[in-house]
Amino acid sequence: MTAFDELTEGENGHEWAISAAIFVAGFSKRRHEGPTFNELFRYLLDDHSGLPARIPAGMRSRDRADLKKAFRHHVALAWRRTGMISWATGEYRSLHVGPAFRKRSRMRRSSPHSETKVVSDA
Repeated sequence: MTAFDELTEGENGHEWAISAAIFVAGFSKRRHEGPTFNELFRYLLDDHSGLPARIPAGMRSRDRADLKKAFRHHVALAWRRTGMISWATGEYRSLHVGPAFRKRSRMRRSSPHSETKVVSDA
């Protein structure tokens, strides 16, 4: 299984998407603005500066930056398709929780048996 598949497919991918949304919601609530993709992925994948593995040492810095950006963007697009996160194209700090996460959060808050409340920007 590839790193991309690990972060985006099946139950494990769903848990990563929820973790991303929880981070985005908490960050947005505390700072009154969304996190950057860099902040999100550094939080989720702190072992290797926001990537699932080390980048080969011989890569040029421009190629390293392009690799990071492309990987993060593809993973974020997969999570966006699930409705857990979203963003406005071309805006720096526009990451926010998606409609599926807001719906899930509302349902959990309204449940009489829910002890854990999920933070939402709704």
